[in-house]
Amino acid sequence: MKRIFIVGTQRSGSNLLRMMLNSHSELLAPHPPNVLKHFVPLEHIYEQNPQLGQQALFEDILQLVKYNPIDWENISFDVEDIIGKHKVNNVFEYFLYLMDAYAKQEDCNGWVCKSTHNFIYMEELLKADKGVFFIHLYRDPRDVTLSFMKADVGNKHPYSIAKEWSDTQDHCIQTLQSIHPDNFFTIQYEQLIEEPQVIMAELCNKVGLTFEPQMMEFYKSKSAKDCSKAGKRWENLKNPVMSNNYKKYKKGLSTKQIKMIEYVAQAAMKHLGYELDNYLNGYRIDQREIETYQNENRFLIKEKNRKGGKQKEFLAQLKSNLELKAKILQEKLA
Repeated sequence: MKRIFIVGTQRSGSNLLRMMLNSHSELLAPHPPNVLKHFVPLEHIYEQNPQLGQQALFEDILQLVKYNPIDWENISFDVEDIIGKHKVNNVFEYFLYLMDAYAKQEDCNGWVCKSTHNFIYMEELLKADKGVFFIHLYRDPRDVTLSFMKADVGNKHPYSIAKEWSDTQDHCIQTLQSIHPDNFFTIQYEQLIEEPQVIMAELCNKVGLTFEPQMMEFYKSKSAKDCSKAGKRWENLKNPVMSNNYKKYKKGLSTKQIKMIEYVAQAAMKHLGYELDNYLNGYRIDQREIETYQNENRFLIKEKNRKGGKQKEFLAQLKSNLELKAKILQEKLA
């Protein structure tokens, strides 16, 4: 079973790449419910509370999947189907087996997880399975910033977006330096949209698959059409690859915003081959300005980002219940 993770920063073409890979006859690439992002921080609560335990943890994970904004269709397995066949020690292993089960159900020999946040768990995933494969996908941070500013998720201020992009790339670059080259492949978004067939053929070869022409016709699939209808930020999935979808920031951002992004992200930009538009000698952002930008970012997130949804409501209720149980347990032990 091929286990593939796309890692990096959101708004970098990860859904485009996911749809291309999902169009391969041997791969399943469902829309991600971000299992590790939500449940790794909660795992210790289940472990410490005798009323919960692993069984409850795994059942809640499967429930999260069922509340995903874009359905995983026809799930025919349950927790017992997974833990009855495998010795599962933690969330990482359970997630791998859960994805395996869904891929097998769909008659696929591999799967792709597009939860880009999983870059922070690359080492843990390799411990769970030394054969996992990572695709490090990255995009010009100036275009990433413009995309986030328009989207209903993520940070909203150019400083905060650039800082997150820079920190993410630094982490990916550093971690991948310690991973065997057979376990990862890097893709620059701009190259992907300019030469999609070349890049996808190289990726398939690296993963041990044969390139299939229908991967270039991903937009005709039911999955792509359903996803494009589920939210404005995915609407481009109903179209072929947009080969000119870069350097939009030149018209969409001000010179001040571009300079700020380049100052914050310059080291990672240079490492990844992005040229700066501005001369930065003497340019500085002091701590007082940073605090102002962070406050503005928090305000914009509350004002502009998507609220509600079944998955968010489920997670909010779940965390509230877990906190209450943890508090009761703590009082008993005191």
